[in-house]
Amino acid sequence: ASLLHIPKNKMKTVLTDLYSFLKDEGVFFISLKEGEGEALHLDHRYGGLEEFLSFYKEDEIVSFLEEAGFTIVDQHTYPILNSYQTHPWITIVCQKEKA
Repeated sequence: ASLLHIPKNKMKTVLTDLYSFLKDEGVFFISLKEGEGEALHLDHRYGGLEEFLSFYKEDEIVSFLEEAGFTIVDQHTYPILNSYQTHPWITIVCQKEKA
């Protein structure tokens, strides 16, 4: 879940670069927090650590992935299931097509 710290205005470039690094038919997994916008967030689970987070709607990140060239294999949005989670999670498995 490290890509949730990438500013949204850089995400398309990051995904395009990741696509270029994968071998043909390579698989990529991404998980992001569901929501809108970006924020500096104090995470009290880690002693008030300040972290930058980008939030996505499922259709938004799917669009970014497809624009980078990925084919979506599987996608799910998981609701908050326990008190540790702060947001629902979007998880996506995608793949680079064979050249």
